[in-house]
Amino acid sequence: AVEQCLLDGLKRRLLGLFGERSTYALLHSIAKFCPEAATVLTLTIKAQDDEIAFV
Repeated sequence: AVEQCLLDGLKRRLLGLFGERSTYALLHSIAKFCPEAATVLTLTIKAQDDEIAFV
């Protein structure tokens, strides 16, 4: 379900930061109504935070 939402959203080209279309922006939008996308977004943010902590 999440993969289909991502593919559909990428086709629609939602705007993200800096005026670019991004998967992160799409996930953020979908996470509001899709629990699976919210889980993926949470894991993505955690991984990003962990990466920053190691730098």
